[in-house]
Amino acid sequence: MRFHLFIKFLFLVLLPALLSNASVLEWDRTEAHVEMLPGQTEVQADYNVTNQSEETLRIAEVESSCGCTHSVIGKRILAPGESSRIRAIFNKGKRRKKTHSRLNIYLEGNTDSVATLHLVINIPELVKTQPSVIYWNKPTERSPRSVHVSLDTRYVDSIRSILYNESTVRLKRVETTNTPTEFDLVIEPIDYSRSLRETVEIEAIGPDGITGKAKIHILFQP
Repeated sequence: MRFHLFIKFLFLVLLPALLSNASVLEWDRTEAHVEMLPGQTEVQADYNVTNQSEETLRIAEVESSCGCTHSVIGKRILAPGESSRIRAIFNKGKRRKKTHSRLNIYLEGNTDSVATLHLVINIPELVKTQPSVIYWNKPTERSPRSVHVSLDTRYVDSIRSILYNESTVRLKRVETTNTPTEFDLVIEPIDYSRSLRETVEIEAIGPDGITGKAKIHILFQP
């Protein structure tokens, strides 16, 4: 009985404290969406926060869910009514497509985060291949594989080159639409009796000189 009363006491005392810690910080936003441009390797987003409590607060830590994103705290100690800025900085590295990072905010004296900031990055695929890996093994049929290729026409609009090993790979371009920015590549090994590990490299170019590249990996195990 005493144990249950103790648990109830903790619930009644600690829960309001946790909720109040979260509510004393007012954010201009907790989620940012950023569209990267070709050639960009880093982007950033700012989150402004205001101390709405009657006590001085200290931002102890900002914990990121991804090593690709780190943060800069403008001001750690906030008197009542003061504001600060958390800047999230995303490094692209070799990442592709959409990336979602989370920043957990901790105040001094709290073991639980009082806010979670979201950073959603859209990395454009200038040359998109579906699928990007094709393979054959013993159970699969010895027949050509099709890869759909599409260009992001905001940046690139024509194919500059399609490079592959013509001595081991048979490749044919098949137009599937009335536009040259979308087509299929039909691919198969020339010799189905030998193992194969090859790459098709596609390069596209746009009117402003922007280039985009993609690779198709080919694997065959007889």
